[in-house]
Amino acid sequence: MTTRDLVRYFKPAVLGTRGQGPVRREAVPRSGVRLLRDRWNVPHIYAKTDDGVTFASGWVAAADRELLLEQTRYVGRLAAIDAPGWNAIDMIRSLRNFTPTPQAEAVVARQTRVLRGAGRKGRAVLHDIDVFVSGINAYYRAKGRTYRPWGRNDVYALNAIKGQFLGQGGNGEVRSAQLLSGLRQRLGGARGLSVWNDRRQVEDPETAVSMPARFRYGATSKTRKGNVVIDNGSFVPGPGAGPSPDGGPAVQASNVLMTGRNRSRSGHPLFVGGPQIGYFYPGLTWEVDLHGPGWSARGATSAPFPGYVLIGRREDFTLATSTRAAAARWAFSTPA
Repeated sequence: MTTRDLVRYFKPAVLGTRGQGPVRREAVPRSGVRLLRDRWNVPHIYAKTDDGVTFASGWVAAADRELLLEQTRYVGRLAAIDAPGWNAIDMIRSLRNFTPTPQAEAVVARQTRVLRGAGRKGRAVLHDIDVFVSGINAYYRAKGRTYRPWGRNDVYALNAIKGQFLGQGGNGEVRSAQLLSGLRQRLGGARGLSVWNDRRQVEDPETAVSMPARFRYGATSKTRKGNVVIDNGSFVPGPGAGPSPDGGPAVQASNVLMTGRNRSRSGHPLFVGGPQIGYFYPGLTWEVDLHGPGWSARGATSAPFPGYVLIGRREDFTLATSTRAAAARWAFSTPA
């Protein structure tokens, strides 16, 4: 992968719209807010206040994920109350619904008390949630939708869904590499690779499809340069490294590679994040570019993140758009 390849195969993720035109403006019913869409339809929000960014983020969530939000908001209560025997993500994917009882709503609403108990930062998150859902409701009114207005419980419920679809995949890379090594040892290089490829999660040419078009998906390089094959049985996890490669409990985490500046050719620290989100999980994440008073941020956001970047960067650091986002992550992980 060369610098030229990066420009050729990946779209830019700069702060702002430079090099991403043509850009079109989308009307938002709030003063001091500009919403631009680039050639890939990525929303770029510019606002004079933080509340303007948060409101427009809610508007974008409704505009880009309207049907999914409505399918998810009530099923998310199942995840929020941890109903035994029910998988909320499977319910969403199968388009099944759930009607919460008043008791379930009361349990979900306890999260408000948790946030208030978190002090000033928790109250700031509550404020952001209220502004965020006002953006969703404004979009629905503008389009003449008759859905029940959004409130705090809807955001709490979607956060519970977010907790299920983030960090619960992956964890098979080391085992997969050792499997390839073992198959080669037992069956020979070419046959072992053929068996390993047959077990991979790539498109089966015999699978019935629903679209007539063909896409180049799952193709591999003939040289396979850069792919490290770990010798079968050679990996021993260190303390705190998670489950053993021979099968253990699932790890509720994604992965990250970090290199200090002393080990980097460029002299800068390097960071590569690998969020684990299943291919067929609900599309509750999307890319945003946010610009408020004195700050800019870009990355992936999620439906229950009220104007925050879930995974991304600012001008000089990664992951969160503001200390309020850090407070949100802490508060939503606290038991009710």
